[in-house]
Amino acid sequence: MTVASSKRTGKGKTRSGQQGKRAAPRRRAAQREPQRSWRRRLAGWALRGVILALAIGLPLVVAWAWYLDERVTDRFGGALFTLPATVYAAPDEIYVGQSLQIDQLVASLERLNYVASSSVEETGTYERRGNQVAFHRRGFAFPDGKQPGRRVVARIVDGRVVELDDPDGNDVGIIRLEPRSIGTLYPNRTEDRVLLSIDEVRENAPLLLQTLLAVEDRAFYDHGGVVPTAILRAFLSNLFTDQVQGGSTITQQLAKNLFLTHERTYRRKFAEMIMALEMEWHYSKDKILEAYLNEVYLGQDGNRAIHGFGLAASFYFGRPVSELAPEQIALLVAMVKGANYYNPRRNPERALARRNTVIDVMVDLGLVDQTRAADWQARPLGVLERAGSRARHPAFVDLVRRQLVEQYDAEDLHTRGLNIFTTLRPRVCRS
Repeated sequence: MTVASSKRTGKGKTRSGQQGKRAAPRRRAAQREPQRSWRRRLAGWALRGVILALAIGLPLVVAWAWYLDERVTDRFGGALFTLPATVYAAPDEIYVGQSLQIDQLVASLERLNYVASSSVEETGTYERRGNQVAFHRRGFAFPDGKQPGRRVVARIVDGRVVELDDPDGNDVGIIRLEPRSIGTLYPNRTEDRVLLSIDEVRENAPLLLQTLLAVEDRAFYDHGGVVPTAILRAFLSNLFTDQVQGGSTITQQLAKNLFLTHERTYRRKFAEMIMALEMEWHYSKDKILEAYLNEVYLGQDGNRAIHGFGLAASFYFGRPVSELAPEQIALLVAMVKGANYYNPRRNPERALARRNTVIDVMVDLGLVDQTRAADWQARPLGVLERAGSRARHPAFVDLVRRQLVEQYDAEDLHTRGLNIFTTLRPRVCRS
């Protein structure tokens, strides 16, 4: 009996233990229930907060994007750039029977930054051979009409021009050199530029376009204004390394230069991206690239900001972009990264290193072979010792300005890019 009782007691304990084990999870579940309820409530409030933020923020973002779009279309719909009036001296004329020393003719050509060459196939070059000077006059829009570039050979004997012929031996009679710019009438922003058309650059300086796109934005004609992977890569690089890496496309750079400041904030970057997308939506790639060619900052001449490749070519080399040598093109493109930091007059070693890096990029993309690239990299920077400033004869230019104000609206003089031709002859003034 005792044994039997003992067995029943053991069985009872077993059932009681099993019930206790089943009760324990229920107690733990009951304890976790308030925690789950609290988490569900928190998640609910967070979801409501996100929905509320979207409900308020999304319309604000849309309104902001609309405002930015209005700025873009207003600027591109009108005159994209204000252009100061340019004042020119009287052009030098060369004609048969003229009293002229051969050294005077060479000096006149060099003042216009003509380059001595063994061939005069390109405009802006000359060759002196004994008592003859062959030169290739640049084309220019004179007041009485545009004249194209022209090759001429002048023969001078005893201080007098006795022959003035073209390469075929035909008598030219008289020819005008292009006039020299002696000043500009600045707009309020003190920006200056020489406008280039995309077709002009594509025809006369295709290497400039190819090099610019190779260095600044290789996928320019493929993306929609923004490349998210490039932005993410630049963000991670700037976050985890000491290197400052840019992820902006040419369109983004143009948006920043035209409409925004250079402050390094997320708000400015976001605005830059929105405006880049809007520009790509409204305008062709060629129009955007043309605007960039004329807007990019490339240096400083006192209080005058040098914008665009057209003016930069004249400012640093005294030549139009169509006459730039390949290594000169590489230098200007190199300066896009930082015109003051890579200033070839102030920091020639730094500018040279950056220029040669750009030439290496040209090799990598097949724009030039290694042999020619090595030759370009061995050449000096070749910039003018003095800046190619237009601020010559300031007193005379001020006199011209005061006379013009009486006849023209000041806004036209400062914004419409007028060409003012004067009777000033610098060669006579120096004698």
